[in-house]
Amino acid sequence: MDKLSQRTPPTAESVKLVFASCCYESNIREHAHACSELILIKKGSCTVHAGPHTLQASAGDIITMPAHQVHDQAAEEPIETVFCGFNAPASLTFPEPHVIPLPDAAFIEKCMMLLVSIRLSQLQAAEDAADTVFSAVLKQLRHQHSLHEEQKTIPPMLRVTLRYIDDNLDKPLLIKELADHMHMSVSHLQMLFREHLDTSPLQYLNTQRMQAAKFALQTPYLSVKEVAAICGYPDVNYFIRTFRKIHGIPPGQWRKQQQNIL
Repeated sequence: MDKLSQRTPPTAESVKLVFASCCYESNIREHAHACSELILIKKGSCTVHAGPHTLQASAGDIITMPAHQVHDQAAEEPIETVFCGFNAPASLTFPEPHVIPLPDAAFIEKCMMLLVSIRLSQLQAAEDAADTVFSAVLKQLRHQHSLHEEQKTIPPMLRVTLRYIDDNLDKPLLIKELADHMHMSVSHLQMLFREHLDTSPLQYLNTQRMQAAKFALQTPYLSVKEVAAICGYPDVNYFIRTFRKIHGIPPGQWRKQQQNIL
């Protein structure tokens, strides 16, 4: 019996990584897994058929696949994917296949490649850490999926603006720079945010940075300074003060609380 078979069965609140690997095959015939699956498109694009669903995905997207869902993959060009199978509570899974565009695909990719390395190591202590990392990934995906669904009802130009912000959280964005990039005035940009999101561009930017920070803090392999840089705070002390002001405790203490919860 291998280490995978010996692992403790998941409880109602636990997340357990079942498998993690990379794939370079363009076309994969129909198959299904007994667990849920995430498929990150690293390079290229593909079409996935899953029952009545036809999904189009390209680099930077994640495909979510529920347990026991028969699906295939077809691509007309070279493609690279990273896929993870897992068991998790219903609050962190997706009952139907979805394509989720990622605002920070590079960071999610780094986490998933780390999971692949951990699975190859077959060390129990490392696998326990993998469950913690993967739980954070799932929570971020649920958040991103909710945002993606909400943004379907807003004007296309505003959706493009939000995607630009999400893709550049690590950069020192200025509102005027953002307006110039979108070829509109600052006042028009602020009006769009107020009318459709009931917030300002700056408030949205800060909210997304804090959300990204909470996600990054749940990965135990990043220092607080590295988390700050990833989220657009070159001054770690300013990041700590901002985080404490919003959440009531510094990021290091918040991380410890989350580890106790997990």
